Amino acid sequence: MCSGRNIAHLVRDPLDSYPIRKRSIRTFTDQLMNQNPGNYLRAHRKRSGLTQQDIAALLGSDAGTVSRFEWSHSLPSLPLALAFEVVFMVPVSQLFSGLREAVGHSIEQRLANLEAELGSRSGKGPRAVITAKKLEWIMERRRILTAV
Repeated sequence: MCSGRNIAHLVRDPLDSYPIRKRSIRTFTDQLMNQNPGNYLRAHRKRSGLTQQDIAALLGSDAGTVSRFEWSHSLPSLPLALAFEVVFMVPVSQLFSGLREAVGHSIEQRLANLEAELGSRSGKGPRAVITAKKLEWIMERRRILTAV
């Protein structure tokens, strides 16, 4: 599964590849960071007896970066988040449970907005069928989110 090679080449900012969407994605990330989402990286690192330098060596990063992640000053990229999952053998959603909750609340709000927008549309024919399918999908997602 993990070949042991340095994953530093995966750390580059994936948003740089998408200049058109970069602003909206950054805004979403900034909104989440303003909520100071908690994480359990430090607790798992301490429990394992490893130092920030040890974790940094495993990730192909530096101790300062690990510290910023532990104190929620920045968010790791997806490859780094998954690397933390592999290192600690704990799902990302548990390592970053505060972030998971913040994302969940944000998505719930956006689902409500989309539902309101779609509900205000009226029409007949194929567009009405598509809108109805979208509303059905939203209602199912909201049902699942409230059950979790």
